[in-house]
Amino acid sequence: MSTEKPTTPTHGLTEVLGRALIDRKARERLQKEPAAVAKEFNLSPQDAAALHTVDHAKLEEASNQLGGRTEVRVSVTVKGHFNVA
Repeated sequence: MSTEKPTTPTHGLTEVLGRALIDRKARERLQKEPAAVAKEFNLSPQDAAALHTVDHAKLEEASNQLGGRTEVRVSVTVKGHFNVA
């Protein structure tokens, strides 16, 4: 059992995931080209690595539950080690 505390995702990572929730094309691109998406949003190496752990089936399910709403509050837990300056 891991004793790591969940960390708060950065603004960039939150933006990427938020867009993916409300935009089908963004979801598809995230799934097919996570490295390119990370570069486009200037994500840190840790955030870029987190994109590779996204469960796309759950992301799709969450998107379907939104039912076209574009204003939502999203809570995301990202596992990993993040250096805080």
